[in-house]
Amino acid sequence: MRLLFIENRYATRVWESVATRLLAAGHEIHWMVQNPVFRPRVGCIHQLPFPRVALQHGAGEGEGPGLLKYPERSVTYYGHSRAHHAPYRRAIELLLRKLQPEVVFGEQTQLHELLAIDIARQMGVPFLCPSATRYPVDRVFFCINDTMQTLGGSGSTMTEEAARELLESIRYRRVTPSYMRAPQMPKLRRAAHRAADKVRMTWGWLRGERFLTPSPWRKMQLDRQHALNVSRWETTARAGLEDSWAGQPWVLYPLQLQPESNIEVWGYPWNDQVEIVRRTADALARCGAYLVVKPNPKCKYEMSPALCELCASHPSVIPMGHGVSMQMLLPHATAVLSVTGTVIMEAACSSKPIAVLGDHDLARVPGVRPIYAPEEIVDVLVEVREGHYPFAHESALIAYLKKLYADSYPGTPFDPVNQPELATEDNLHALSESFLHVLNHLPTLRSGPSARSAGS
Repeated sequence: MRLLFIENRYATRVWESVATRLLAAGHEIHWMVQNPVFRPRVGCIHQLPFPRVALQHGAGEGEGPGLLKYPERSVTYYGHSRAHHAPYRRAIELLLRKLQPEVVFGEQTQLHELLAIDIARQMGVPFLCPSATRYPVDRVFFCINDTMQTLGGSGSTMTEEAARELLESIRYRRVTPSYMRAPQMPKLRRAAHRAADKVRMTWGWLRGERFLTPSPWRKMQLDRQHALNVSRWETTARAGLEDSWAGQPWVLYPLQLQPESNIEVWGYPWNDQVEIVRRTADALARCGAYLVVKPNPKCKYEMSPALCELCASHPSVIPMGHGVSMQMLLPHATAVLSVTGTVIMEAACSSKPIAVLGDHDLARVPGVRPIYAPEEIVDVLVEVREGHYPFAHESALIAYLKKLYADSYPGTPFDPVNQPELATEDNLHALSESFLHVLNHLPTLRSGPSARSAGS
């Protein structure tokens, strides 16, 4: 089969190892490369030309038909216009029509990937995104196009005992998804890797990749502003629960990292977390409840000046410090609100009321209450107070975990920079086998597969 992989910086190194095994199995391997610094060393390489447009500033410039509906980080955070979108779209469409791949493997993150998803969908070419599972841990599933629906799966059966044990482990936070684990690399080595990364990204920028990568000085500005935002947040944040309000109803909202496809693609159109916090807090204020906002310990650009100002000034918002753990808050919350966070599964497995914004697979986890506007959180609190909240029966949660296990494969996708310990022969072999197996399901996809939950 003719397979097309899409370069995505360091993840390319992992899929390069997989592609080597697929090539040995007789498949034809092609790569679409946006950043030449991360050019793979196996298969046929197709380098996208850099657009012949000047870098502009202002999100309103360069707009037109065929543009992405999702937030795009070079526009949202790096200050560029959309002038480079159309040239990239033309180059990607030309390549896909020339190659006519039978499947495209890539992530759902950067501009060239999101454009490829859109073009592949129009051509009827399957686009699959290999992703690490949330739960069960240390497995991989393949998302279809820009959705959370999955294709394939090992079909393996998780025993009742193992599923029940996993449910208890999630409930009491005895298990951690692979992408949330602390790096095992020594600090000095991590610092060296970060320095090498800055050199590599700067070298790519100097070679012409100035459209999806910020300039060195723009990156310094972003980092400086981020440090100021975190410092400002901490000046008004609480260090834990307080008796003065702990007896009143309150909703926990864990902030999600941005930029990240988890919320910006899967969670679309609920990408503006400042709006979510403001509208939720306004609604809760009218019924005498509070919104507790918990930052991610690895917070990124979601920690904005607008968010800091809102959480510091709104009388119904209680910001928590970065050092406050989920274990300190989740058991005591009246309810939880999220878009696509891992907390959704954790709350559902803990029989904690959880409201989910949007129409996606995580809104259909057993025990989850889907809502379609932040103001509907008040209805959830009423259901909790009156004892009408639709908690899931334990048997439904166990069945759900079994399905996630069957719809995924052994193998752990990983960040080769921060998780080099996962670059083992066994793990890479397992990942390669998952790719080989999912190819057998392509005829099912072309004939119209039924949706599968990717809440793992």
